[in-house]
Amino acid sequence: MVDINGDHVLEPCEVKVLLWLIEGNEPTEERVTREMEIMDEDSDGTISLKEWISYVCSIDPVTGNTYFDYELKKKFDKYDTNSSGTIEKPELKALLMDMVSDMYGETESTKKAEFDEIMNVMVGQMMKSMDQNHDSEITWNEFKSHFAMISKDLGKLKSFICPKK
Repeated sequence: MVDINGDHVLEPCEVKVLLWLIEGNEPTEERVTREMEIMDEDSDGTISLKEWISYVCSIDPVTGNTYFDYELKKKFDKYDTNSSGTIEKPELKALLMDMVSDMYGETESTKKAEFDEIMNVMVGQMMKSMDQNHDSEITWNEFKSHFAMISKDLGKLKSFICPKK
């Protein structure tokens, strides 16, 4: 479809096919509708090619270049275990625990409860920081915008748990 400015806009069926191609699974109609709401940055009820590119791409903080981070999208999809298109608190905790599994394995058994408590606090703080619309779910856009924060915070945890000698 072409909008009044002569720009191509994506129909829901086109968005469905694009999501299917990226993720490898056929998205439900509810999922397509939800993702289109997320993509529609100008709230005009349509998805422009610019909005689609903004949805699938990230901006390199060093160069400013736009790129599609396929590995990050795969990570997001892996932890979106119910295929809702969002990461909920238990899914975020699973992702973080996998990212720190080496640290957890090295932690003395007497400190594992303390480690779990720290992880629960981190998950809560990250949910608050990443969940921009406060719906208790992290969308792909929220996730990709804040993923660097996750790595930074996990680095701090690693320094605390496994200080350099």
